[in-house]
Amino acid sequence: MVLALSEGAARLVHVDAEGPAVDITPRDLPTSASDHAKKASLGDRAPKGRVQGYEGRKMRVRQYARAVDQHLRIALTGRDVPLVPAATEPTDSLFRSVNSYPDLLDVSLAGNPEHLGLDELAAYAGQLSDLRTLFDKRMSEGRALADIADIARAATFGIVGTLFVDIETAIPGTLAADDRAVEFGSDAEGLDVLDEIARRVLLTDGRVLAVRGPEVPGGGAAAAILRYQM
Repeated sequence: MVLALSEGAARLVHVDAEGPAVDITPRDLPTSASDHAKKASLGDRAPKGRVQGYEGRKMRVRQYARAVDQHLRIALTGRDVPLVPAATEPTDSLFRSVNSYPDLLDVSLAGNPEHLGLDELAAYAGQLSDLRTLFDKRMSEGRALADIADIARAATFGIVGTLFVDIETAIPGTLAADDRAVEFGSDAEGLDVLDEIARRVLLTDGRVLAVRGPEVPGGGAAAAILRYQM
């Protein structure tokens, strides 16, 4: 699923890699931030003639995002599918701050979604397919990994360009702060090796794709495309 969200519009699009994208926007989904605020525009002046400013606008967008989240919670109940936002800042961050859908992906589609058609919104599925193909190619070149310990070491050194992570899997364990050591085991209560790997990849400007198990290349809980060979 793709949520195309901006101050001026909200759409829910069903994306299937084997078929065309379909707009399944719920009828009662808020149409825009200004409509939700019952204003002609978010730039309306306050009663005393003073512009409400950036903080006031951000508050209205957050309220709108919360309303969108509430309606999506009903629309997506029982679907158990990943949801990827197509939004620009600050709308993307504001929606994430109020989101309650458990399968919201960490990655967002770039660009103003008001200017994107269904086929362009569906491009995410194609991008994911292309990245899986690239993973196979890089694996044959020695520039991809599927072993968790190897991926952890690569993430520590900052050479992971793209990381695939299974959102349905947690691997208890710890990763040393300043070296390559990985320790797996149930003793690390509340600690997840995959979360720490993802954090290190993001800190080194890598891309993290939170996907479901079958979408992780290599058949494991994580896979990585490297910037260069280790």
